[in-house]
Amino acid sequence: MIVPKHYDLFMSILPDLGEMEAESKVTLVNQGLKPIRFFHVLLNRGLRVNLLKCIENKVSYSQTQAFFPDLKELRVNLIEVSFERPLEPGQVATLVISYSGNIKEYEEVLPYVKDRISREYTIIRTDAFSYPVICPLEIRKMISFIPSQRFTYMIRVMVPRDLTVANLGRLKDTHIDGDKAVFSYVSKLPSWRIDVAVSRFIVVEEGDIKVYAMEKDFLYGKRLINEVRRCLKFYKEWIGVGPPRWVGYTIIELPRGYGGQADVCGMLIDEISFRDPKRIGGIYHELAHLWNVASSEKYPSRFLDEAFATYFQLLAEKHFIGEKEFMEKIAAFRQKFRRMAEKNPEILKTPPAKYGEYMLTDLSYIVGTYILYMLHSVIGDKYFRKLVSNFIEKHRETPATLKDFINVTKEICGTDFGNILDKFFFDNMFVVYLASDRPLKEVMVSLFKSVH
Repeated sequence: MIVPKHYDLFMSILPDLGEMEAESKVTLVNQGLKPIRFFHVLLNRGLRVNLLKCIENKVSYSQTQAFFPDLKELRVNLIEVSFERPLEPGQVATLVISYSGNIKEYEEVLPYVKDRISREYTIIRTDAFSYPVICPLEIRKMISFIPSQRFTYMIRVMVPRDLTVANLGRLKDTHIDGDKAVFSYVSKLPSWRIDVAVSRFIVVEEGDIKVYAMEKDFLYGKRLINEVRRCLKFYKEWIGVGPPRWVGYTIIELPRGYGGQADVCGMLIDEISFRDPKRIGGIYHELAHLWNVASSEKYPSRFLDEAFATYFQLLAEKHFIGEKEFMEKIAAFRQKFRRMAEKNPEILKTPPAKYGEYMLTDLSYIVGTYILYMLHSVIGDKYFRKLVSNFIEKHRETPATLKDFINVTKEICGTDFGNILDKFFFDNMFVVYLASDRPLKEVMVSLFKSVH
């Protein structure tokens, strides 16, 4: 298995042409047990490789427009690379790739990936394969392979001098050369993604929290910093431990409809969440990801990240907004799942543990969140907090599976609760319950009987 360990990127953004010219030097390592001769690099379908070479080895390559076999609507520039001498286990290789072109959006497949290069707003990110992504051409593998990567980066981005480059790393320096400006960033911590935004940003900064706001929205920056601080305080007190790794935090505003992403150093959020106090849940959600335990599931169900982040978002809203809002959203989650099951009854046959394998990970936002709500309701605040903090502490440096979460549940709450969770995850009984109108208490009584 070849994975990236470091990116050294240079990008020249030409917003008036809607194009970019770039060179990427990627340090790769074979983390597998066998020599590897062939591997894939994925690029946006609007980008073309002009040169590809390896410093330590001879390589040949080909590039072609290709579709993912398990998501045929998603098309990328597939670069197939072949080493002359196979890369041995543990061996390192440095790949140099020069490429240019434009960024094509993927709205027809991923509605939030509206990415493009323009003077108003440019976004370069993993989601659109806007830089060389080392990954197999298979969605089922990609959704676990990419988030499991951990690499450092150094990036230099040249733009017209009236524009600002934003990144979640540390700004090393800014160099003005005539009508151009070069922004240099380095990663604060190893990450699995690179995000670069270019616009007429205004920077709002307080202590170790920085906000890149679009020109029209800079007045909201201070409010967001205050929201981040009070939400972090709530999570730290509620969970009982701070974020495993804190190096400050950066928020970058995205245009409407561009989704949102987060890593351990910051987040990108849609302008609606940026402006509207009633949409603050998006920020609470991304901050909750700071406490996520990494998954080592073969096909991640997304329970350990998205279900946890969504439920803790709801707990934060309950704390800051009120119980009524919390209960209304919990009820809405169940109603939404019922409607989904009516349209597609097949989802009632799939256990939550299989969501990654069957590409149903969006269900973890609903089903996984409801599992945590039921568990919390039954065992109460004291034991739920202890369960979550013990699980995070136990897997602070090591990834986990659903079985690991079940085992910690048994340690904290007893074998019966662990066995019930096992049924929730690996059986379809919970999703069948969720689509029914049976009350919570009745279901839990039935479950306790079933594990004895």
